[in-house]
Amino acid sequence: MTSPAHRSRDGYDSGPSAAQGLVLAKAEFSTDEEAQSFVPPAECVAEVTDDARFTGGRLVQTSRHEL
Repeated sequence: MTSPAHRSRDGYDSGPSAAQGLVLAKAEFSTDEEAQSFVPPAECVAEVTDDARFTGGRLVQTSRHEL
């Protein structure tokens, strides 16, 4: 059984138990140069911007195995 995702006041999403431990972070940049020079922290293990599995509505319905 999964629970719906909730938006916390700090902007992070908490989702279903299947996604327990998953943290999605967002970075925005004012210029292309800023974006190109960005080095993500070592804790970041995947770029999921274009991965439909990590959209809010879809993530709620996705199992840990599917991730």
